[in-house]
Amino acid sequence: MATHRGGDATPAGQRSLERDAGRGTIDVWWLADDGGLTLLIPHLLTLPKSYLYGAHLRIFTVTSTESKGRDKEVEMAALLAKFRIDFHDLHIISDISTEPQSATTKEFDKLIAPFRRNQEGGWITEAMAHASAAKTKRNLRITELLREKSCDCDLIVLTLPVPRKGLVCSTLYLSWLEMLTRDLPPTLLIRGNQTDVLTFYS
Repeated sequence: MATHRGGDATPAGQRSLERDAGRGTIDVWWLADDGGLTLLIPHLLTLPKSYLYGAHLRIFTVTSTESKGRDKEVEMAALLAKFRIDFHDLHIISDISTEPQSATTKEFDKLIAPFRRNQEGGWITEAMAHASAAKTKRNLRITELLREKSCDCDLIVLTLPVPRKGLVCSTLYLSWLEMLTRDLPPTLLIRGNQTDVLTFYS
């Protein structure tokens, strides 16, 4: 599954799409193992005759604690080498569980305010907001990291969050996606189905 935002909606996004090949940067935020699709597509976009031929890949992934960051970096670099994916930088994010800033939370609360209701049927109820609080905080924290680290790239490729059926309504889910892509360069959200799409020769 893939969805795209940006490219022609804003002057900044339009300029990104018009940059010369070989000078661009693709930021890949691989936040879950989806079979490798989130890594494969940006890699293909850097190959000859592709959209961003010669662009640099900057890979971002997460770890639960800072102490595991170095091990995760070594593991990830070995994995990318095994799959023959050239990358320019590799960043391990260890503060993904940090509370989002109050300004970000207020921005999100303002976004969903028109959709808060007590009844079911597509509205964001108090019970739903409470049950999804941890997921909301994580997505808001990712929003802050994207704005901090990827505001100057040409394309963002981001793992698409997966809502839990029956627990998250479409309005809340789309509000997460709005925050994750707002005021950023063109963004491609991708989610594989856990079927391996990357291969290597032993």
